[in-house]
Amino acid sequence: MMRAVRSEGWFRLAFVLHTGIVITVASLAYSGHLHLPRLFASPYDLLGHAVLIGLMGALLDGALGFRPLTRWTPRWLGLGPSIIVALAGVEEILQVLSANRSSSLSDFLADVTGVVVLCTVVRILRARRSAGDPSK
Repeated sequence: MMRAVRSEGWFRLAFVLHTGIVITVASLAYSGHLHLPRLFASPYDLLGHAVLIGLMGALLDGALGFRPLTRWTPRWLGLGPSIIVALAGVEEILQVLSANRSSSLSDFLADVTGVVVLCTVVRILRARRSAGDPSK
């Protein structure tokens, strides 16, 4: 039990720090101070979406103890990743209202892909670590 609490604490701290980075990047983009047309016209933009938003989903999943969305949903459908995907969808819609941003289905799909892939990786690593730990 103590190990799970310590692990969730690390995930919480990492989530807060990473969220600060994502909010900074988004604020710079909305204010027009993040003007990188070459980046936005390249596959690196989609990779950036996948990594930044995917890591948020994986870290929130761990911070919430890998809790399922509801009692009735499969365990792999986590509360944390679901929250991040919903927020990414709302943020993508809000970009329509900004003169400095453009809304894109491909950006949202990159966000979802990043969340699914990174959450899966974290859950696999967690399961392997737990399997090797005789105290669990």
